[in-house]
Amino acid sequence: MKSSILKVLYYFLLAHLVVNVCYVASGAVHFPLAHVDVWANWLYKAKALFLENASITFLSKWQGNFGHPQYPLLLPSFFASIYFVLGGVSEVSVSLISSVVYIFILFVCYSFLRKLQFSVLVSLFFTYVY
Repeated sequence: MKSSILKVLYYFLLAHLVVNVCYVASGAVHFPLAHVDVWANWLYKAKALFLENASITFLSKWQGNFGHPQYPLLLPSFFASIYFVLGGVSEVSVSLISSVVYIFILFVCYSFLRKLQFSVLVSLFFTYVY
């Protein structure tokens, strides 16, 4: 009895993780600019870096004019480098790469919990909650 309940719980959590990852990936494809932080801060600075061929010193000098002044420049720089590799601005590509990073973070979270010797179910649960 207990084993079958644990099995159902395992598949339930695994299915929810898969649905969550699919939701994130589909949102990246269909709504890449859905969140204010994305279009007003991160991608805005990335486009400034790409289109003006500017350096980080340029953005840090004009930080107040490019989105929120306290947001770090690492993520926009990463996105701008993707734009440079692609040869143009592509929000969908950047969003998909962000989704891959999200999947990697979930994998690291699960692996870390397993290394701490949490059970598979507990690790899946906290990875899902994360």
